[in-house]
Amino acid sequence: MQIRDYREYIQRNIYFLGYYEVRETRLLNQLLQPGDTFVDVGANIGWYTLLAANQVGPTGRVFAFEPSRVVFGHLVDNVRLSGYTCVVAERLALADRAGVVQLRVAAGRSPGTGSILQTEAAVNDATEEVETIRFDDYFRANQLESARLVKIDVEGAELMVLRGMREALERRAIQYLIIEVADSRLRSVGDSSRELLEMLQGYGYTLSHIGMLRRTPVHTETPIAFANILAAAR
Repeated sequence: MQIRDYREYIQRNIYFLGYYEVRETRLLNQLLQPGDTFVDVGANIGWYTLLAANQVGPTGRVFAFEPSRVVFGHLVDNVRLSGYTCVVAERLALADRAGVVQLRVAAGRSPGTGSILQTEAAVNDATEEVETIRFDDYFRANQLESARLVKIDVEGAELMVLRGMREALERRAIQYLIIEVADSRLRSVGDSSRELLEMLQGYGYTLSHIGMLRRTPVHTETPIAFANILAAAR
């Protein structure tokens, strides 16, 4: 991978430690097999995208969504440098409807922390126009039947993404999801971690916290301050 800024959290971890989010990385490597389909929603510079490409191989498929212009360019360069041919990178934001929105890129921080949420922006925050699309529409347009694993990390817009994949969730076309859940970010737009978790349970998914050695059940009654959780189709 190409490292451009050692001060940025993800790149610093990859360069100095050789990994990022070790528990989730280990789980992804366990779940994906050759020939699988992986979808990376909020791909950033491509850590999970490239891990997945290595796991699924040339017979598999990887779809990486990253709306930020700067970060998307970095992602595309990393995919090119890797030599993986199974990756499709899209400069799109997955949401609950198709359209065009303003992506807010926080000034002075990683551009990977950008958000399409309509919250109050800081004075120095920049914005850029990005296209949105529903997961179900993209899935159908690309004639995809199922996905082994979907990773969602979109800075509080996770429920928007899930609402755009209702059809896939209803028929459990997605076997596993790894989702970043932060109650305060969700509440900033009128959602909550409980609503997110209960939605997944309603579609027949079991939920667990991702631990180093084992997974533990998620209790929907307790707000999740911040965690990556695994949803598995029953």
